Amino acid sequence: MAQETTGFKSRVFEVEDITEAFELGYERGWTDGLPIIPATDGKVADMLAYVGRDPQEAVGTIPPGNGIATLEKVAINCVMAGCLPQYLPAVLAALKAMLNPGFNLNGVEATQSPCEPLLVFGGPIVKELGFNYDDGVFGGASRANATIGRAIRLILWNIGGSVPGKLAKAPLSHPGRYSYCVAEQQEGNPWEPLQVEAGLPADVSAVSVIAATAPIHLHLGGSEAIIESAQEILIPYAEALSFIGGSQMVFLSEALVILGPHAAGFLANLGWSKDSVRLFLFEHARRRIGDMAKRYFYNRSTGNTRWPKWIDQTNDDTMVPCVTDAKKIHILVTGGARGKAICPGWHFSSMQAATV
Repeated sequence: MAQETTGFKSRVFEVEDITEAFELGYERGWTDGLPIIPATDGKVADMLAYVGRDPQEAVGTIPPGNGIATLEKVAINCVMAGCLPQYLPAVLAALKAMLNPGFNLNGVEATQSPCEPLLVFGGPIVKELGFNYDDGVFGGASRANATIGRAIRLILWNIGGSVPGKLAKAPLSHPGRYSYCVAEQQEGNPWEPLQVEAGLPADVSAVSVIAATAPIHLHLGGSEAIIESAQEILIPYAEALSFIGGSQMVFLSEALVILGPHAAGFLANLGWSKDSVRLFLFEHARRRIGDMAKRYFYNRSTGNTRWPKWIDQTNDDTMVPCVTDAKKIHILVTGGARGKAICPGWHFSSMQAATV
């Protein structure tokens, strides 16, 4: 991967051809199952030349295995993922966000919950790098979405040791372990983007990371052309967020609500802000204690010890919210015009999404 003259320290492997390079990746366990691009001297050097920094500069310690991520090792994984050199700053920004202590990357990667860090890019970088934010957004549909997301996954795999059956303990996980990276709608978002909510200007490039399960699609039924009220859009979201058989009501963790431009624009035209949508969902995405007590996860004698003390568990008629605070409902506008989905969060109520 590198010669001594480059200043790199990673071990070098010599192969005869591209096929042998692919097989070496599988043999050495560098890949999640998909082929990887050989990280040659030139490709790694080009990647690092774009940022002009010392290859041995430490970016951080990557849990759960606590491997030290140098710029060289990050660049190697970016090459293997298929990134262009200009993608490296975006990968570094995503790593910085995930290493925020409040995000608790160690817990996210080692948990049994089927969640993964979802990257959401916003600002000028979206068009500069050609991110997809329209139809098929969770299916990749652009090199930036697919390879930046995969670079993060390979970094967590190869440097952080987040390998199923070893340090990664989720029994099922979800396809976001290959790549989980989207961008916010640019033209179709009527509200402030995530980065503005986090205190950053709208005209700077930013990335938010949210520990999220796989998207759960919502269907309103009938023709959306005849929808006449905000409630017709939001009640299905409330029902999905408070599904008794789902993890959201067990842990009351952060949740992600995804609206396409059609629904977001409809709500905005009626005067609804993100905060008013959050408050509506907080008030309506609830389930009665007596109904939940019939399900396996609720113990009548001890109650749910994960819930805050202000929830009265002695009364069967208490309505339990899907989150402990309306602010823990994140609203993302992305995808094609009529897209609608939710992503329940990690089963840990103190985890916080992070934006840089």
